[in-house]
Amino acid sequence: MQRVIKEKTDTFYGEPTISAAIRELRKVHCRQKYGLPMDGDTVTKRRIAGKKGYEYKLTTRGKHNGI
Repeated sequence: MQRVIKEKTDTFYGEPTISAAIRELRKVHCRQKYGLPMDGDTVTKRRIAGKKGYEYKLTTRGKHNGI
């Protein structure tokens, strides 16, 4: 995730900052701001097979699907 953010924004964000942003996307004001679904989870997490990390997926069934 860090690599993709760096490539797309030319800005480096540390893991704590990314984790905080993911938590923030679950809040109502962010769901409204970005047109994310108000029901269910906006960010799903699944374990990467054979590794320690997780893969995150943003659900963007709202009006701003380019997030």
